[in-house]
Amino acid sequence: VTSISNDTFSRCEAITKVYCKATTPPAIGYEIFYYTRIKNIYVPSSCVNTYKTADGWEYYANKIVGYNF
Repeated sequence: VTSISNDTFSRCEAITKVYCKATTPPAIGYEIFYYTRIKNIYVPSSCVNTYKTADGWEYYANKIVGYNF
């Protein structure tokens, strides 16, 4: 996955977890998690800081958690 379009998961209220295995954060669109119940976004443990500071992802920094895939 290299990009996630605008509103991709918007209003998917059943989603509480997202697993993103990409070591380079995908480009993300506007409000991809709008009206969701996302609690955690799991990314490779070695890439947590990269995700937390990447464009767009910084809005979800408090939900980004390292995971050993």
